[in-house]
Amino acid sequence: MIFDKNIAIDAQIQLTKLLGAGVLGAGDIFFVGTKDTAAYNWYRARVNPAKLFRTINTAVAACTADRNDKIIVLPGYTETISAAGGVALSKAGISVIGVGFGTSRPTFTMTATAATVLFSAANCLLENVYIDATGIDAIVRPISLTSTAGGTTLRNVEVYFGKTSYVALTVLTATTAAAANNLEITDCYFHGDAVANCTNAIQLVGGDSIKIRKNVIRGNFTTSLGCINNITAVCSNILIADNVLENRTAVSTKVVVLLTGSIGAVVNNRIIVLNGTASITGDTAVVGGNYAAAAIGVSPAALI
Repeated sequence: MIFDKNIAIDAQIQLTKLLGAGVLGAGDIFFVGTKDTAAYNWYRARVNPAKLFRTINTAVAACTADRNDKIIVLPGYTETISAAGGVALSKAGISVIGVGFGTSRPTFTMTATAATVLFSAANCLLENVYIDATGIDAIVRPISLTSTAGGTTLRNVEVYFGKTSYVALTVLTATTAAAANNLEITDCYFHGDAVANCTNAIQLVGGDSIKIRKNVIRGNFTTSLGCINNITAVCSNILIADNVLENRTAVSTKVVVLLTGSIGAVVNNRIIVLNGTASITGDTAVVGGNYAAAAIGVSPAALI
């Protein structure tokens, strides 16, 4: 990537906005960049070199848990993830915040079926990064939340999960109810090509106080499971609102499936399936204000 002063200025503007908004707040600030790139060298001349790292995991190791430390990932940063926890948010209360726009955003490329961005500590944030999970077939889950990862927030994260015959089985899995407690997914874009097949994008094994808002989730999912699937244990106080949810598999019928007994609200979403009029299963949740279409190229007209 060619790095010029305009990108540097854009990055500085983003950092200034973060500082001005109080987002960075208390705690230490560390930086991560790809060595010897123009971006890395530009920042190396302007920040304490002891706080500039070459990988996210080494920056995480420098953080102190529950101190509200932040890791700012520089424009043009790339990392190959070839194992579970290849990128691991393993210190409670840390934030990993990407700087950049479009193709200058930090990019993670998955190269093994077990590869994950792993949340294994509580109250962590991942923001403004791009994850490419299309380089190998049958990645189990590019984003994994363990039982100690309550309070996870994903904001403005893009995941490309399916391309031709290469597809992730799910995009994000909260492996236990505790993993999904206080989970927030906002302004994210999870997408796969029309020829790929993914079980579902978000898989929840229960959880309390979950918010999934203002996301775009589109791809070819299991016909009866869709974009968001709740398994094994019921969810409490789940909110699924203001999303665009598309299941483009032939004769698909579902975009959201919650277990009987799950409580919360599925409201004000825009939905595309290819068959039927019952695209949400949530018989013990509040469901309303959702517009659904049962064909591509048709304005959503059915209010459910």
